[in-house]
Amino acid sequence: MTPVIETEELTHRFGREEKSVVAVDGVSLQIGAGEFVLLRGPSGSGKTTLLALLGCLLRPTSGRLQILGQDVAALPSRALAGLRTQTIGFVFQGFNLLANLKVWENVALVGDFLSDRPQGTRSRAVDLLRDVGLGHRIDYLPANLSAGEKQRVAFARALLNRPPIILADEPTANLDAANRTVIADLLRRAVDQQNVSVVVATHDDRLQPWADRVIHIEDGKLGGGNIDLARMKGTQGS
Repeated sequence: MTPVIETEELTHRFGREEKSVVAVDGVSLQIGAGEFVLLRGPSGSGKTTLLALLGCLLRPTSGRLQILGQDVAALPSRALAGLRTQTIGFVFQGFNLLANLKVWENVALVGDFLSDRPQGTRSRAVDLLRDVGLGHRIDYLPANLSAGEKQRVAFARALLNRPPIILADEPTANLDAANRTVIADLLRRAVDQQNVSVVVATHDDRLQPWADRVIHIEDGKLGGGNIDLARMKGTQGS
């Protein structure tokens, strides 16, 4: 499987010198194309920081990160921003919707960050909202949506630019069972139908039936207990 994301001894420290805190400590991993990976670990384990590094929202203190074969450390800030916009869709735990914009505008806004914004951005935003069951909410403001609906808007926004990678931080943390299933199904569909690589930082082990692999992190390090779910499912089916 060709790596879409590859890290080698990836490390990130917050602060300087003796007062610094190591949030991610020497992480080496590979994420393949069309793979659904759960990043598991307790609070404070480094999940969110690692996700931010993979998404190029933070620069590593040391180590190597490659996205689609490009060495992130070698990219200037503007090129890095372009890579992030074109390549990665984010689903944030806090939704990050703009309160004064309608639902469809929140989704279409991602297109504004492209240097060559495609024609039909509004149409694609509306189509994506229909795909996630929110066609009847396109002109609503976020304040009029439930938590589950806001998360589906965030997912539609993540897909707008057709990114090959989706990173999601606790996307089901505040959802009931029905909405958790909706979000998990949407992520799995992106993997199966569009060959998208999905990495989800989560405490929720109920997402395992949708995933291909579980990676555990604790104290900033990858630990034991990693699970190849795809292989287990194949064995069970034989």
